[in-house]
Amino acid sequence: MVLMISCWAVSCGPDTTEFERRGTALTDLTQQKLQGELQAALKAGGPANAVAFCASRAQVLMDSLSRASGTQIRRATMRPRNTVDRATALEELALEFYTQRQLASDSLRPTVDVDNGVVHYYRPIILSKPCLACHGTLGEHIAPETAEVITAAYPDDRATGYAEGDLRGVWHVTFTP
Repeated sequence: MVLMISCWAVSCGPDTTEFERRGTALTDLTQQKLQGELQAALKAGGPANAVAFCASRAQVLMDSLSRASGTQIRRATMRPRNTVDRATALEELALEFYTQRQLASDSLRPTVDVDNGVVHYYRPIILSKPCLACHGTLGEHIAPETAEVITAAYPDDRATGYAEGDLRGVWHVTFTP
């Protein structure tokens, strides 16, 4: 496992430039589509409506983009709202890597790791100000009615208490041979 982290810090294995380019394009597209639908849901009914969108449509959208691209596209975190987004052991290593980089004020650029012929692309997800309406602090950023909807949709929610600029999770794109 330590070797993997050192591979993230420096280039190792086969040339990963093309996988970094493709991973960035896929995560940009996925983020753009998610944000577009999320913004429409917010406009139509506020943060509570956005939570309903996330609960019913976000994973479906990501699964559709995964199938279309022949990859697996995930968002992963140690503090999931949706249990589907709970980080795997490999994703936990990526999150720890980015946490250490952020604490050291280092660049949080995408990384690529190759493990037994499978290419893993990771990209940090940094919380932005608009995200605080659902991922910030109750009473400060999250309205009580939004908190009720979150609790109803996600009884085991662990995705609140963030501040702007916090590492929320990672994008993880898996390219299989």
